[in-house]
Amino acid sequence: MKNEIIDALNIRAFRPAFCRKPLHNFTRGEFAMQVNKNLGMLLLGIWLVLTGLIQLLNFGFSGLYVIMALLAIAAGVLIGLGK
Repeated sequence: MKNEIIDALNIRAFRPAFCRKPLHNFTRGEFAMQVNKNLGMLLLGIWLVLTGLIQLLNFGFSGLYVIMALLAIAAGVLIGLGK
């Protein structure tokens, strides 16, 4: 009886079954690698789009190449750490 009352008061008891299961089976280290890889891919995508727009629109300023180089290095490091 006591366990039934506790279960009834528990918010998790009212959630559908698919919400009770974890969305992933990652360990803490695997989750960190997944985040690094996803962030690296996002930075790589931004770098590719910006590179294309810079060439297409003939856009530039004095620190542009430094910013693009740092973005490329960050993307490469994060993707490398994610593997």
